[in-house]
Amino acid sequence: QIYYPADIFVGSNKQKQSVLVDTGSSDLWIIDSNSCSSITEQCKESGVYNPRTSKSSVNLTTPFSISYLDQSSAEGHWFLDKVKIAGATIKNQQFANAHTITQGIGGDIVCGGTLGLGFKGNEVADTEYDNVPITLKKQGFIKKSAYSIYLNSVSAQKGSILFGGIDHAKYTGELIAQPIAVEDYLALVLGSVKVNDEIFNVHQPALLDTGSSWTYLPQEIADTIADNLNATWISSEDNEYYSVRCDNVIGNITYTFDAGASITVQFADLVFRDTDGNCHLGIGRAPYFILGDTFLRSAYAVFNLDDKTISLA
Repeated sequence: QIYYPADIFVGSNKQKQSVLVDTGSSDLWIIDSNSCSSITEQCKESGVYNPRTSKSSVNLTTPFSISYLDQSSAEGHWFLDKVKIAGATIKNQQFANAHTITQGIGGDIVCGGTLGLGFKGNEVADTEYDNVPITLKKQGFIKKSAYSIYLNSVSAQKGSILFGGIDHAKYTGELIAQPIAVEDYLALVLGSVKVNDEIFNVHQPALLDTGSSWTYLPQEIADTIADNLNATWISSEDNEYYSVRCDNVIGNITYTFDAGASITVQFADLVFRDTDGNCHLGIGRAPYFILGDTFLRSAYAVFNLDDKTISLA
């Protein structure tokens, strides 16, 4: 899988954590230093948290549990501590310290924790709290609970997230603001999907999810994309994907939203080469629409939690 981590620093002693930037969830959780014995040394490279070494750490003692669509999960307890992110140090930020993590479909090891950036209503805590975007605003670092995401091209090594602002140099055309489609979720109404010259009128909510490596579409649309590339669906006990040729990948998909924004993704930007030299298509089958990294790399996206809008260019 391909994913986009960001470095944050937790505690009075600034313990570095590499966390997955995730617009599909709302909670920040990191990994306890005592949890890594079962997950190999790889975890320590991404950073772990030792609350006992932070003078500002507070254990709320309440249990934490979260699970994701890929069947990965994490369990632990809620804490308060300082969190430094993008140059700003916020105080008494609530987050979870996970002592148990479970691998998802495909056996990928979850090592870095997750920075959930969604609405409060999508938090997994029993009682709603101010998550990172809200705390950044309340403590005066930004004027609105909003952020811009630029994942950059498939060949680039880094993207960027800008809290409280928009980098107009990172997009072309008009940045179109659109109301969210579902309460508490960063989703827009997707009007149509055009695969080369074939148009599918859908008019359904689509979640914009940086935490998803792939884009998930109903089977009819996904298979049409695959057919255009002569891709083959491979299904095993622990993994499902389209196998595709690695070169001469020509064509595109255009996603048009009901509020007017239109984003075109080139087929070539959907193809990934694995460690064995085989290529996979970054599209999956699902009974819903999740526009993951293989969509968002072709867009500039502004998520405004206060105004409940997502702007795309």
